[in-house]
Amino acid sequence: MIVITNASPLIALGQTQRLTILRSLFGRVLMPDTVYQETMMIMMTELNLLWNLR
Repeated sequence: MIVITNASPLIALGQTQRLTILRSLFGRVLMPDTVYQETMMIMMTELNLLWNLR
């Protein structure tokens, strides 16, 4: 099965380190370029915030 995702599930699964569950459930996961960009922007912002707390 192929699934197309938006940013919210990717961000939530990334925060809980469960991104691999998508491939386990669906096999192939597709995301539009805008979803990739939004996800990466949010994840990088969160990483920067965590890094600055150290």
